[in-house]
Amino acid sequence: MALAFNTMLFPLIFESHNIGIVIAGVLALFVTQMFFVFFLGALSAGIQAIRLNYVEFFLKFFEGGGKEFSPLRYLRRHSVATK
Repeated sequence: MALAFNTMLFPLIFESHNIGIVIAGVLALFVTQMFFVFFLGALSAGIQAIRLNYVEFFLKFFEGGGKEFSPLRYLRRHSVATK
């Protein structure tokens, strides 16, 4: 992701011959990249934490029952079904 940002924005920053704009551009690029990397890491960790809590909470109160789901039931001829 940082490579994509650098590839798009470095030519725009360094085409300017004003050193103040170059420093401000590099600083803004660095801050933007770090924000997005932090955001994606937090999003990934948050999703995994929610998923884990949901799965463990759901299994605590799940009661099996009903009939077995088998949408593609067929007669086995060349293999043996084991349980």
